[in-house]
Amino acid sequence: MLVRRAAGTLIAMLHEKRLRGLMPARRRTLMLSVAVAAGAGVVLWQTALPANPVRTGTFNEAVIQVNFSDAGDSSQPFSLTTLGKAEPEITNFFAQLSNNKLKFLISATRVTLKNTTNYYAGHCTTADTSHCTQFVKDVVAAEQAISPHFFDSIDGIALLVPGSATGTMFTMPPLTGVTPKTLERSYLQEGPPVPPAQAFGPSGIIWQSWVHEFGHQLQFDAQMNIGGNWNGHPSAYSSGYDLMDSCYPCGQAGYGLLGAPFFSDSRGAFPGWLDASHVSVVPVPSGGATSASYVLPPLANTIGTPVVQVVKVPLDSFRSYVIDARTRVNDDALQGYSPRGLFDQGVQIEYVDETADPPMTPCSPAPGTTGCVKNPPSGSWPYQLWHAGQTFYDNVNQIQIVVDNAASGGYTVTVNRNVPSGYSNLFITPWLTPPEDTYETVDIWVDSSCNGYGVLRYGTRPDGTVVGSGDDPCANHENRVYATIHNLGTLASAPTTVNFAVTSPLGVGVTGTWKSIGTASLPAVSAGGQQTVYVPWTPVVNLSAAQIQSGHFNFHTCVQVTIVPPSGDLASTNKQAQENIDVFDAVAPALGPVHFPPIHRTMYVGQFGERLGPFDPRRLFVLTAVSKFPPGWTYKLNNGTSEFTLGNAPYRLVPVDIFPASGSIGNVYRFKATVWTSKWLYNDAIPASNPRHSHFTFGSVGGVTLDAHAVAPSRLVLRANPTRPLGVTGRLTPVHSGVFVAIDYTNPAGTVRTFLARTDAQGAFSETPDVSVLRGTWKARALWQGDMDHASALSNTVPLAVGQSSSAAAMPAFGGITVQPLPQRAPAACLSGYVWRQANAADFVCVTPDVRQQTSADNAAAAGRTAQGTAPNGVQLCLPGFVWRQANAQDYACVPPETRKQAAEDNAAAATRTVPSP
Repeated sequence: MLVRRAAGTLIAMLHEKRLRGLMPARRRTLMLSVAVAAGAGVVLWQTALPANPVRTGTFNEAVIQVNFSDAGDSSQPFSLTTLGKAEPEITNFFAQLSNNKLKFLISATRVTLKNTTNYYAGHCTTADTSHCTQFVKDVVAAEQAISPHFFDSIDGIALLVPGSATGTMFTMPPLTGVTPKTLERSYLQEGPPVPPAQAFGPSGIIWQSWVHEFGHQLQFDAQMNIGGNWNGHPSAYSSGYDLMDSCYPCGQAGYGLLGAPFFSDSRGAFPGWLDASHVSVVPVPSGGATSASYVLPPLANTIGTPVVQVVKVPLDSFRSYVIDARTRVNDDALQGYSPRGLFDQGVQIEYVDETADPPMTPCSPAPGTTGCVKNPPSGSWPYQLWHAGQTFYDNVNQIQIVVDNAASGGYTVTVNRNVPSGYSNLFITPWLTPPEDTYETVDIWVDSSCNGYGVLRYGTRPDGTVVGSGDDPCANHENRVYATIHNLGTLASAPTTVNFAVTSPLGVGVTGTWKSIGTASLPAVSAGGQQTVYVPWTPVVNLSAAQIQSGHFNFHTCVQVTIVPPSGDLASTNKQAQENIDVFDAVAPALGPVHFPPIHRTMYVGQFGERLGPFDPRRLFVLTAVSKFPPGWTYKLNNGTSEFTLGNAPYRLVPVDIFPASGSIGNVYRFKATVWTSKWLYNDAIPASNPRHSHFTFGSVGGVTLDAHAVAPSRLVLRANPTRPLGVTGRLTPVHSGVFVAIDYTNPAGTVRTFLARTDAQGAFSETPDVSVLRGTWKARALWQGDMDHASALSNTVPLAVGQSSSAAAMPAFGGITVQPLPQRAPAACLSGYVWRQANAADFVCVTPDVRQQTSADNAAAAGRTAQGTAPNGVQLCLPGFVWRQANAQDYACVPPETRKQAAEDNAAAATRTVPSP
């Protein structure tokens, strides 16, 4: 729906007739009028446009309601106030579409012309455009008579007349000499208000076609030569998932947002609105089979970190496949389907040929349309996207694009090139992937012994994946580092190993130096299956006196997991991931308003890998940051210096200072810092002698995510129990019932062993370890890992004097954890309304009948909830999302965390539910 000149002589006009209601158009009428000067060539498009010419910054649009002498204000369906309400809706739409690169502003006004409707032959129609220019000039003159300087900063004008929200609208070439600036122009209609459920926002205006026309104005503003079949529409209007084709309103596919260096022309729509850091290329292989796997978040999400959102699979210099994920979020959640938003959700695959007209063709899995076709059969538009379990095949070029699964917040996609008939393909989800899109991954987490194995401070999501790092690593205590390995191939994998490492020195950031913490054996993984493995890890950290005094004992670092490729595996490029996240407690004061003290952290920035080229002390590093802090919180990164060089140092320790204000207890506020520097991109399929072999760019080389966890303070007090050797009692405040407290015993020889005690309904706990006792002074100290509402806590250190030793000469070195059992009682009759729980043969706690029924069901399901591997006490581990129930010391059935909490509450209430002894 636009008119465009080419080489000053070609005029092409396309108008598009909308269907009734909110559904986007399916058919179009092409009207082409060509006037060619003698000897001149007709230019329909050009393939060598300036790099990424699309507008960024601010674009000012004047939306002018037009009255005629025979149709006054009463003919207008909306007031200027209502039009003003539409501005933030449209501004937000373009902000999301452009990834915050464009601020599209609207100035709404109204003029009355002296002539009648018929004078302008129906204002200006696709059947007669002869009055369009005069129409614009008269409108501009009428507004200037009211406000002489109104157009001084206006970039585009939209003439708005009463009609239908789905009526014919179009855009013509810009005018010069009418206003101080070249004027982009569109002719729009406005229909009557719609019910709130159908509207795009509070304005009640259906502006679906307006934003498409504004998109054409932006193309004109970029001086694109528009014509031919594409005529401003990447797929010549056949795509039902692109704003600049026939999706009103929605986002734009990956090709439509990319320009140089990925494409040499700009017919996608808005080249450069998606940064190169969000694109990955799977090049033409120079030899055998290659494979690359990605977890793609929705393309409509604006993501500050360099998360891959688009994958390009080139066939040659001009042809490629472009892959992205589309779901009903942001701009893709507006269309009038049911449910609201895009017709379908899934993975979008497009075939791009920069020498063709149009350049883009949708690839559909719908029956009868599988493959890439410009015009899907009748009834299949706007066609389906690709879903989990489906594979796109290009047998000629030996390419497979496999949608492996719908991951948390996105889709796992594997691109195979030159693939054999059968293969394994082990994969671990890398960082910068959904659902967090930060420097962490759902496939790596920590389980701390300090709050009991199987209990994760940050919990799990509904799909069973672990939130954040699971637990904060517990300093100087055993932790387990877990990794989940997937097989995206078609055959079972051969057994192999998985290597675990942490940054050296410990800390978050990018040092490039790693220290091994162990290797786990990975058995064969079935095709489409997964296995979870772990290694034990006891990080040695010297806690400062201030940390001990504050009761805060957590520390933070970066963990890396690497799969050793087994024989017969397809790829070697998807075998490594790392978890680089710092979750720190912002602890509110015990008294007074919730106001948090400053928090100080550091991160490493170093020169390492990623084909940065030779070591260069002059290499510039740039820091950027994005925070999701509440109002009043501030931060300072690197003392306010965002650019620096390292000189001859291997790395720099960069300070991160957070200055919290008030906040809600239990909330997590995120801060993301990204490190950028210059580097080279290479296409090894192009000879090194060809200038296109390499491309110099500025890109991300790492970063860190810091989560400020707003918590209330907690306190642990420990006392000696003089009636029992090495006995201690303690209390956790505020009261937390049924949680684990870790108690460290240090014998006179300096050996430490940890035991777990569980709190009762008053927050009290006790411990008397069954160990060999050495004569001398022992020390005991308790620690609690904290939860989502309360900070971790360290108790006072309690000296324990032992005057006589037992027969054993020494206490065994730390070898795991010991759970303090609940006191066992002889079976007692339950009060009316209660029955024995019977979690196992020794369980006679009185519970409600529905709890007993649930206990029985959990026992029956327990075998299917166990994971590979065992705890040091020999008990099998639970799958993510499940924990040991621990109804008593012998109960290790795997249940949801809320069931474990219920068991603890029933234990605490057990004495009140039994018939009193006679």
